[in-house]
Amino acid sequence: MRSIFDMSNQNKLVSLAKQIRKVITYRIAICLLLLSTTVLIFSLYDVYNSFSLLQKNVKSQCDEIKNFAISQLLIDNGTAIQARLDEINEDQVSIHFTWVKSDVFPLTEKMKWIFPWRWSYSYPILSNDNTKLGYLIAYGSFISDKALFYQFMIRMVLLFVFSLSMFLLLYPMAKKIPRLLFVEPINELLKLIENKQEKNNQLDVYSIPSEINEISEKIKYLFNENEINTRELAFSQMAKQVAHDIRSPLSALDVIIKDIVNIPEEQRILIRNATHRIHDIANNLLTKHNITSQVSNDVIIANDSPELISDLVSSVISEKRAQFKNIEVEFITYIDESAYGCFANVSAADFKRVLSNLLNNSIESFVDKKKGIVKVWLSTQTDNLLLSIQDTGCGIAADILPKIVSGEISTRKENGHGLGLSYAIQMTEERWRGQFVIQSRINEGTTIDIILPQASIPKWFSSHLSISPHHTIVILDDDESIHQVWRKRLTEIASDIKFVDFYRPENILEKYLSYSPLDTIFLVDYELIGFVKTGLDVIEELNIASKSFLVTSRYEEKTIRDRCEKLNIRIIPKNFAAHIPIKLAANKKLYDAVLIDDDQMVHTTWEMAAIQAGKILKLYFSVDKFMQDVNFLDILTPIYIDVNLKNGVRGDVISKNIHDLGFNEIYLSTGYEKTQYSHLSWIKSVLGKSPPW
Repeated sequence: MRSIFDMSNQNKLVSLAKQIRKVITYRIAICLLLLSTTVLIFSLYDVYNSFSLLQKNVKSQCDEIKNFAISQLLIDNGTAIQARLDEINEDQVSIHFTWVKSDVFPLTEKMKWIFPWRWSYSYPILSNDNTKLGYLIAYGSFISDKALFYQFMIRMVLLFVFSLSMFLLLYPMAKKIPRLLFVEPINELLKLIENKQEKNNQLDVYSIPSEINEISEKIKYLFNENEINTRELAFSQMAKQVAHDIRSPLSALDVIIKDIVNIPEEQRILIRNATHRIHDIANNLLTKHNITSQVSNDVIIANDSPELISDLVSSVISEKRAQFKNIEVEFITYIDESAYGCFANVSAADFKRVLSNLLNNSIESFVDKKKGIVKVWLSTQTDNLLLSIQDTGCGIAADILPKIVSGEISTRKENGHGLGLSYAIQMTEERWRGQFVIQSRINEGTTIDIILPQASIPKWFSSHLSISPHHTIVILDDDESIHQVWRKRLTEIASDIKFVDFYRPENILEKYLSYSPLDTIFLVDYELIGFVKTGLDVIEELNIASKSFLVTSRYEEKTIRDRCEKLNIRIIPKNFAAHIPIKLAANKKLYDAVLIDDDQMVHTTWEMAAIQAGKILKLYFSVDKFMQDVNFLDILTPIYIDVNLKNGVRGDVISKNIHDLGFNEIYLSTGYEKTQYSHLSWIKSVLGKSPPW
């Protein structure tokens, strides 16, 4: 099979020499064609000039014959005219004259071609009183004019001989030039590149052109680059896998650290610092070797969007610990539990840059001190996030601080980017609509408070996890540590929760592909090392989006966020697993009806009717809100859903998803005709907008 394939490919290939020879041959042919055309044009031009002279000669002879013809016609002796013409015809070969006695003839002298090689000339004869006496016809051929014919043929023969000589001289060169200038040098080049043989005498015969030498150097450069890139890519992939493997046990350590209250303070600090150090290693591995999302050190103009501030802060702190590991500076970080899941509208790159430069300023304030402390707090204040940075540096004098804040005095360092306090204030207050407060005392230190308005939680993010005692928790993750994190955290809330652990995607697909219980929550990792399928692939294949949470450290990637939003899946950042609030819900609530409608008036009408009828009614303005509570609703509850909801959501379409969750009592509450929805087999009935009681 392989030999046949190689032979078929070989038949399709054209040698380099043949390709070059073909191109050169075309060029020679084009040059000869242009030359021949030029010579032919000049020859035809000479023929045209000769023909013009011929016409003048014929006219001159006709003028002489005219006087004789008139004199003979006046005495009615027409035969003498023809006799005279016969004498003239005998004296010359190329031109023949004929006399025609007629009063119908061309009024003007005219020479025309009768055939490509023949011509004729009409010459009218008029008396002094313009009486039509007849006309002369002169005719001849191009070939019969030997002088003109020989002149033309000599040019054509010379052109042919010249073209043939050029072709015989140049065509062999078309064979030699490719071999001489390309094939031989390239063959020698390939031998040198492959190190199959050393430079030999053949290179002395065929001197390598400078272009080939340039190609040789370029190939060697590309080989070196490829070797470096291959090493970097391999190390990058290894670094990403190591960072991925570290994140899960770190989450387990974060859970344990919160419970170790019975060991001495010094040991707790040692464990906490060791955990921070491992965090730093993981973050720096991802930062330095993430080849798909390199960020320039230059100032970047980016659009603001809701960003998880706790993760940005942790990332920058980790970077600074690694950057200043040889300096006696201690970073103390505290993130309040309430702040872990909070967002603010910022640009992630710009926020990191602002925080990084503020921390650099703090570290540089330890110039005259042997050791410094930088404390970073993140907490919540009503609807705001408070980021506080405090250092024990040299401080800023009261008279200088306003000038630095206003930008009058630059804080730009020798190796910095000029992004000082004024830039941080501008970004915080003008762009992010926050507050920037700075307090400083000489020899005591500086405290900076950045207050940012909290942003709405993105659709892809899960700020909490709601469970009930009857739930079964299915965990898909290739790391045992994350399984232990969820077991510890969830059993603290409800000790009788059932767990099902999976480490390979094919195992969970085999069990739940045909059926997934309604009382099940799936906690799925995105990146499963060693497997082609991702966690999102598994969720989509099982059709369990409404019951699933994607637990991943790659939540910052836009493609993953967009896909989760499209599938209506919530994300739990892996480092947030140790801190995510877990709410224990009561057993399933029994309602007499559930209404999904975006009209407040309809809600009021149904609510009043339910009170009068003694019914328990649950109201939802959107399907998203309904899906958040779907695990706490009894599947026997009647669901009434409007057809036209906000943002183009169709109730008749979304009702199929609700039916797939196990609900069978589904009704459409709409004013449209019932016949439009008769094909929807899962719909019990189509009702009007009025309550069913």
